[in-house]
Amino acid sequence: MKTERNTVIHLHQRAPEVALQSLNRLTGLTFSRWPESLVPLCQQDEPVERESPAAEKLAR
Repeated sequence: MKTERNTVIHLHQRAPEVALQSLNRLTGLTFSRWPESLVPLCQQDEPVERESPAAEKLAR
């Protein structure tokens, strides 16, 4: 029985030591604690439409 869920599980909240070890191994850096995002949290009024790189090349 398979159910569909839209759930995000943050590993650093569930298993912080394992997540930190994995992050350090993947990045090659040495974090002493889980880094916080520097990206501000905000809602966008309208979705931003971006052209694909192929469309940019055609425009040139």
